[in-house]
Amino acid sequence: MKMEMTEKTMKKSIYCQVGLEGLIEAVAGSSTIPNRVFLPYNLAVFWRMFRDSKDLQELDEKHNDKYQHSKIFRMLKPSYREMRSMLAEKYGVL
Repeated sequence: MKMEMTEKTMKKSIYCQVGLEGLIEAVAGSSTIPNRVFLPYNLAVFWRMFRDSKDLQELDEKHNDKYQHSKIFRMLKPSYREMRSMLAEKYGVL
């Protein structure tokens, strides 16, 4: 049996679209200077979110879920607005 490739199954994750350099640029670029101490934590968290999201709407849902359930994430996260706009403008993630 051949599986038909639809647009949804062919769509790549955000991480596949931006790569490691894009992930680092998005997370580090939207972090305040004091919060860059926690860059490894934020990279790990957002790597999972980017890997599991196909578009910005899915990323929004994952971000909101993480924000609601983790007090540490709320304190250490980078500016999500800046990250989201960078992904849309520079990398064309919609």
